[in-house]
Amino acid sequence: MGDIDDELKYMEGNYSTGDPGMVLAEWWEDTKQAQKLSQDAEYMKKVLEYLKEKEEEHHYLVDGATITCTRCKMEPDTYYGSTFTAPEGSDERKLKVTHNTSYVNGAGQYFATVKDIEFEPFGNCDNPPDREAERKALMLAAESEELCKYGTCRYLMDLNDEWENWLSNTGYQEVTELNGDSVETVTMEAILFCKHGGFIRPINSGYIKTDDEPEIEIMEKASEEEISESLKQIGITNTEVAIYVWQFFRNEKFSEYAVAGIMGNVYAESKFNPEIVRNETYYGLFQIGDGADKMLKQGGIEGWKDVDFQCRFALCEYNGSDTGWQVRYLDMGDYMLCSSRENFQNAANATEAALLWGTGFERAYVSKRKDSENRIIFDKLQHQEERIQWAEDIYKVFEGKGW
Repeated sequence: MGDIDDELKYMEGNYSTGDPGMVLAEWWEDTKQAQKLSQDAEYMKKVLEYLKEKEEEHHYLVDGATITCTRCKMEPDTYYGSTFTAPEGSDERKLKVTHNTSYVNGAGQYFATVKDIEFEPFGNCDNPPDREAERKALMLAAESEELCKYGTCRYLMDLNDEWENWLSNTGYQEVTELNGDSVETVTMEAILFCKHGGFIRPINSGYIKTDDEPEIEIMEKASEEEISESLKQIGITNTEVAIYVWQFFRNEKFSEYAVAGIMGNVYAESKFNPEIVRNETYYGLFQIGDGADKMLKQGGIEGWKDVDFQCRFALCEYNGSDTGWQVRYLDMGDYMLCSSRENFQNAANATEAALLWGTGFERAYVSKRKDSENRIIFDKLQHQEERIQWAEDIYKVFEGKGW
């Protein structure tokens, strides 16, 4: 992804409604702020890299880790005739861990995950309100002397959904949530972005070291060159595209099994050639057809052949289009494999994921029929064994490599 994409993720959005001129002005200021924040982020990454090199030991964040925000201030602020004061000590807050309820260190402390973003708001924010909703919230709070005692942060804070582990050369331990999803733990080199313009960062992991420490392996992330070479060894030549597809769907929170299943199908359909067209009907990596090809050909920065556009198009199709994911059944002999999204998201291995994607998304059947319950049954997928084998091979390339 390029610099523009890096800047876009720092856009606050949430523009005021009803006045086009105000919306345009807010968008322009938002764009300038995003550019500055992108530059600030690059500087902070360098600082974190320096601090990590200085650390004798590398600790993960745990419940009770101390965090702060780059835009927090303790000085009073006046809005709408009232003074907002920052509570004592509100320049630091304690992180609450709620997404990991089983994985603990030797002291019994729960490790924080990237989804753990619960903590008390900070004191006052150095950035003034710049949205209609924010101004209304502060105006209402200004009417109450009691509410003014808690500072302005609670009325302005707009957090991203997850922490971001910023050092790309480090692999991160994963834990399993109650719903079975794997999720990364958080390190001292993580940042949580607030869309009102602040970077929230750890200042103390909260980690209490004991003599009976559990073994936590800090994996060095495999380099792109190493991944590329491993892909070539299993016969994939268009490695740059393959790596992009893996990263795209992993960033969208698909499990490693699910992404391997997707990619096993992509290889069977297109061999990771984004420009391939078959029978003037099926297009690109996913061989999009059945009418959806008309929508596909309308977009993309470089036309429909753009890899990122094809991945995003497939994701949209998966998430709800009539021409996208459909519930079908694959005859496995002794049982019927149902291609529900839930089954795909919780696939037990790469093989199952490959079969579910091939059935629910690609619908690459050899023959089909309806049973007595009017369910559509696929007797077998085209190149079924190859889809499975490629999924398993690709899974082995990326498994545990920090990608």
